[in-house]
Amino acid sequence: MQIRLPYRLRKLRDSGKKRLFVIPYLFTFANACLGLLAVLYAWDDYYISASYCIMLAAVADAFDGRLARALGSCSSLGMELDSLCDAISFCFAPAIVLYGMYLYQSGILGIIVAGIYLCAGLFRLAKFNNTCCQQKYCFIGMSTPVSAIFFALLITHESWISNSWLNVIYRPYVFLVLVLLFAYFMVSRIPFPTFKSQLRSNGLTFYTGLAMIIAGSIALWVHNPVALSVIVAYVLSALIYHFRHPKES
Repeated sequence: MQIRLPYRLRKLRDSGKKRLFVIPYLFTFANACLGLLAVLYAWDDYYISASYCIMLAAVADAFDGRLARALGSCSSLGMELDSLCDAISFCFAPAIVLYGMYLYQSGILGIIVAGIYLCAGLFRLAKFNNTCCQQKYCFIGMSTPVSAIFFALLITHESWISNSWLNVIYRPYVFLVLVLLFAYFMVSRIPFPTFKSQLRSNGLTFYTGLAMIIAGSIALWVHNPVALSVIVAYVLSALIYHFRHPKES
């Protein structure tokens, strides 16, 4: 779906003034800088601040591509730069934060799992660059920002989760398995919707979108973490749809 520019922006673009088109690059670099800031916060044991930096990096990542398409400044350079910045914010930074927060308890096994998560994310980014034309309506494998946001939310909502029946996930070996599971999701061929099309464009998008709306509404009603509920609904509904309709994947 093409984004129609306001008249002034169209006039500016057609006049040949290119200075405005540097804006998507600023968002891309903001993504990388926020990833760096997350690592620095983790270095000083400020893991909640590091998690917020990762989530803000995801916001910047969501805007840079949309702005590039809106301003007509899409390029292969921009795509490669975006992947490099994503590698910092959604692969390297989460691996550092997860190890410093939880995985260190498992010793050498924690280091190995953090490395596996990092490598899975890098593989996912490289695979996307080679198959991006085939991933317009659904990602083949979980996107790195989704995985990074999920673990960032686990950290920011730790106090709430620790006081619920879900506190079992913070046990060292359970958490190891959870990290490995998300590493697998990133390198798998399980489709996850991109929501770049209308909600009713296909079964996966509709089913997942509906599940996210319901989960968010219920979480808001019972005062549970809304963002965490929505992202869990996104992951679970995509997995359920995949296993119920394997021929569509």
